[in-house]
Amino acid sequence: MGRMNKIFKNDEKSGGLVHGGHGIDHSTVLAPTSADAISPLNPGKFTAADRSVPIIEKPRYFTEEEADAMKTLAKEKTDGARQAKRA
Repeated sequence: MGRMNKIFKNDEKSGGLVHGGHGIDHSTVLAPTSADAISPLNPGKFTAADRSVPIIEKPRYFTEEEADAMKTLAKEKTDGARQAKRA
């Protein structure tokens, strides 16, 4: 362990890797890259023809009918992908 301490400078004065002396600002790293970047809160500007399901404007629970429809759609997409892979 003595060599590891020398390499990583494991003491309180040096501010080495162990104590977070890397200088990375979390707010900068986690900041969005662009205002146009696609994210859960910014789904992008796609037409309805480009999407297989509608956009949910705010988080909520699905109704039973919506959940069943999503399961059916997921099975169809999975089967389609499986058939495309076989071809």
